[in-house]
Amino acid sequence: MSPVKDHPASLGRQLVEQIRIIGRSLRREALALIVILLVLTAIGLFEAIRGGVGLNADPELLLATLPLALLLPFAIWRAEPAFADAFVWFMPVSRQRVAATKVVAGAFWLLVLVLLVFAWIAALALGSGGSMGETEQRLVGDASTSFTQLELRRWSPPLWLWFVPVFSALIVYLLASAALLGLRHPLRILGVVLFGGAMLLAIVFAASPGGAVGQSLMRWQDLAANGSLGYNLAFTAGVSSLSDEWMRADGQTVSVWRDLPSLRSWATAMLSWFAAAVILLLAAIARHRERTG
Repeated sequence: MSPVKDHPASLGRQLVEQIRIIGRSLRREALALIVILLVLTAIGLFEAIRGGVGLNADPELLLATLPLALLLPFAIWRAEPAFADAFVWFMPVSRQRVAATKVVAGAFWLLVLVLLVFAWIAALALGSGGSMGETEQRLVGDASTSFTQLELRRWSPPLWLWFVPVFSALIVYLLASAALLGLRHPLRILGVVLFGGAMLLAIVFAASPGGAVGQSLMRWQDLAANGSLGYNLAFTAGVSSLSDEWMRADGQTVSVWRDLPSLRSWATAMLSWFAAAVILLLAAIARHRERTG
């Protein structure tokens, strides 16, 4: 017989309660984050005063929240493991609804975290006399042909670029939540997959250096990283993959952009990854059906 669910709480009430519970459970982590930000603030202001130059804030700085987004689900489910007989599973609502609301509540606190870090970055930049996004000149074009054909463009981070780390953090959080809810031992399985993949690649390249199989794997790896739906484009809008270092005839090294970050290209890649993360999360939540007996 399944757990009694005669008087289920409303979805909104349950979500608010989960937000409150998770917020209380993360107080220690929040305090540690505040201490770290205070230390970094002192270091940043010291460097700004010593150098006499204000600190400039770029959207890429918010990507520092990605490791926190990866670890957040582990902190949320620490006291109530998904595959254990924790108290949360015996609430008067379905197990799948409990899991879903807990994930959404965690996403709320993730957005609060990203907003807090953004406010800190903005305050540090403006307080030191810097700016939100540095305007610069970028070389754009195909440097493999001729440097004389490159175009010099004025570039400053557009507003939409500040939202890239927000969605990147959400995707990482959803993927980590899917792993925790869908796998009994996600860290072990991830370790086995990474180790097995590394061993396979080592064997392939050792057996046939520069062979067809190795070249094919390299092409697939490059496609996954830098393709139109690659993770570099989805998570950074191409900031980390659209430019290359080239050496000019005078020996000076310059950065050349094949293209500048595009809202349309990023949105296409990001939505593809976001949809995949949601599908994996729903599949993981579907595992938590009601227990009988």
